[in-house]
Amino acid sequence: MLLFNNGLSVHSSPVLNLTDMDKGRLGTDRAAAFEHSIALMASMPSQTAGILDAESRQLEHLINKLFYGLLMQGVPEVYYGIVALGSKQGDREPWANRFEILARYYRHPHVDLFHVTPDALRLADTVVPGLITAFPGPTAADFARVRRGVRSLEVAWRGERALDRIHMFVRALDGLMKLEQGAGEQGFVERIRMIASGQRVADIARELYRLRSYNEHLSDWPSKLGYVKVAQRPEFISHRAFQAELLAGEAYRTVLSDAALLQNFRTDVAIEAFWQGGAAVWTSKIDLDAHDSRFHFVADV
Repeated sequence: MLLFNNGLSVHSSPVLNLTDMDKGRLGTDRAAAFEHSIALMASMPSQTAGILDAESRQLEHLINKLFYGLLMQGVPEVYYGIVALGSKQGDREPWANRFEILARYYRHPHVDLFHVTPDALRLADTVVPGLITAFPGPTAADFARVRRGVRSLEVAWRGERALDRIHMFVRALDGLMKLEQGAGEQGFVERIRMIASGQRVADIARELYRLRSYNEHLSDWPSKLGYVKVAQRPEFISHRAFQAELLAGEAYRTVLSDAALLQNFRTDVAIEAFWQGGAAVWTSKIDLDAHDSRFHFVADV
């Protein structure tokens, strides 16, 4: 078991025993998976144990923050994911008030499998305080672009098509960059170069932005990407989808795990000043070349 702050913990054994009724509701396969899975848990003292109310929603939002911290590192293979909302009163055994099926999150098919290790879980927990700061409530004005960017990340992780994922990962990065209309491509390239390194980092950033525009505008294959032959396009798109996921996930993990850095993304004015100042306080550049060995393209037969 791993214990974190904010009432978060991770367990390698079930945190509650399923009743026969629970197993019937979940089905045989999902019930078996529930009893042999890693459990991410959020808990808090309650005045209304047994009732699904605002406290339950607060816990659900909290555990999502830890889960997002994992997804920022990579999407694991999740079989029969289940969300359980439960209670415990006195000396009684904990029980489930409600079960939900976890939404499908797609891992990149041509990238080495991401394993949920204790170190990965500890790293995931480092973004929780930043997410708590950025998501204080639905009417908060501060960190609005960070929140919109995180929501774009979620859409990207749940997307199955590589081009759709590229589109939303670039959109998520725009949440941190605040790109200017009419100069988005050049601004994107310049700002990626401030946070990432690699032999072709500028070219990769430019290609990502052009693929994003291609997908958004439902256009023909961009003439500026005409050097990519038709037979090469599936691998090219797949590779850029991996790099877009890596850049977006690492960028948000870097910002959200550093309270001082996060303050640079509180308002639009602060964001503009941050990039105009050359992102001097960015803590660690993302090394694209170092991650390339994780990509292995296999053509569809």
